[in-house]
This record gives sequence, C-alpha cells and structure tokens, in this order.
Amino acid sequence: MWQRFTERARKVVFYAQEEAGNRGDNNVNVVHMLLGLLREDDSVAALILLGMNVNLMSLRRSAEAAAPFNYSGKAGQDRQLTVGGKRLIDFAYHAATELGNNYIGTEHLLLGILRLDTEPKAAQILRAAGVTLDPALTAIRHFQEAAKATSTMPVMTAAANTVIERARLIAARSTTMDTSPHHLMAAVLTVPSGAARRLIDRLGVDVSAVDGTADPIEGEPPPLSSMAVDTCRLAESFAKSRFGENRVSTDLLLVALANGHCQSELTSMGLAWEPILETMLKMRDEES
Repeated sequence: MWQRFTERARKVVFYAQEEAGNRGDNNVNVVHMLLGLLREDDSVAALILLGMNVNLMSLRRSAEAAAPFNYSGKAGQDRQLTVGGKRLIDFAYHAATELGNNYIGTEHLLLGILRLDTEPKAAQILRAAGVTLDPALTAIRHFQEAAKATSTMPVMTAAANTVIERARLIAARSTTMDTSPHHLMAAVLTVPSGAARRLIDRLGVDVSAVDGTADPIEGEPPPLSSMAVDTCRLAESFAKSRFGENRVSTDLLLVALANGHCQSELTSMGLAWEPILETMLKMRDEES
C-alpha cells in the first residue's frame, strides 16, 4: 500500500498513528490523519492550505477538538486504519491518478480527506475553514504546473539566484500559491547590490517606496509561477542574442520585466525597457 508514498506522506501516516495513540485510540481515523497532515507544516498540502488563507494553528485546534481521548484503547495494540482511513488512502490514489502523478504526496491525502463521505468529520472541519474540493484541486494543479515550469529554468548568475530566492520570500509574506513576476520585480528593485542596482542608480530612479521585505521563513517558499519562469527565459534570450552570454544576470532580469509582465508598472516608475537596455549597453561597453 505504501510503496508509492513520498517520505512526507509516510510521515503523515506515522504522525496520525501517534495522534491516535496519544488519545488512547488504536483505530486511526480520518481526523487523526488530518492532524498528522497538519504536523508537516512545510509540505505541499500545508502550502496549498496557506495559499487558501487557512490558519493552520486554528485548523489544528478544530481537529483536536474533534478527536477526544478514547479510554477503551489498549496499550501496545497495533493501530489500524478505520474503514474511513482506508477509503481515504483509496481516494488519495485516485487523486494521484487524476493529476497524472506516479506518487502519493501530502496533497493527494488532502484531496482524499475532502472527497471522503465515510467519516466526514475531517472534511467538515476543512470546509468550515474555507477549504473545498474543487478550489483545492485547482490550487494543486496550479502548484504542480509552477513546480514543473521551475524545473526548466535557465542558468542564472549567483546574484540572480539570490534575487530569485528573495522574490520567493517576498511571495511567502503574501501567502500566495506561487512567486509572480511582480514579486520578482520587487526583489530586483530592492536588491542592495549587483548589476541591477548599479543600473537603477545610473538611471537615477528612486525605488525606495518599493516594499522588498524578504524575511526568512520556516519551510519552503512558493515556487516561481509559469509567468515568472517566462520572464527568466526572456532574460536568457536577451543574454544570448545581445551579449552572447549563457547566464542570466540581475540587470537582464530587469530588462525582461520591463519588456514583459511588469512593463506598465516599471514604465510608470521611469524604468521603461528601451532606456534600461540602452543604459545597460553603455555600462557594459564602459566596463569592457
């Protein structure tokens, strides 16, 4: 049954068994599975829930209230899934097949809970928190598409990679599902040093009003959206066609943003893409 489970999904089952045992219950039910799912707070399922504006601590309290202590459990007895728990696993396999995945992850367990009609208490808790099946399925599809797009990223300079990570942390503050070109723009405009910073200073544009707060977080920040990846690929195209370079630098990211998804915002700041590119060419000539 467990061969296709990811490491995190296996941990969820283990945690669910612990949750049942801590309550003196030898039967692992669906609410125990939800509690186990909520203990992996940086999993894909947790990111999906955060992206749907769910307070994980509040959700856990609701689940705990629905899983009281059972005085009939016998210490040392094997803890088995209830009928509902087994159906949850079946639904998780079905969700993976529907999404075209060859593994069972925490996101599939979340969908399994939402689809379950036997032992519906866990699904009711999720629905009360604003989590329903169709929006969750859409969010998971979107997350997986973004993760797939990120896997085809062009080669970046070390400074550009730092900007990407900064953008992801900026995105994490807004609890969005992915890192958009606008998060990337905020990161490029607020990076304290590097080619983009020198270019902005040369153009004499004041970007101090841009919020680029990028505090560290626990867990994994949101992946790049497909549009953000497209921006990086456009920067790669500029790098190869204009400069014969194979790596994307931060100033090229700025050019790509100004010529793409953030054109109107950057132009209104005085950062139209043609003057940016012209100034960048002059600076590179001076440096060569």
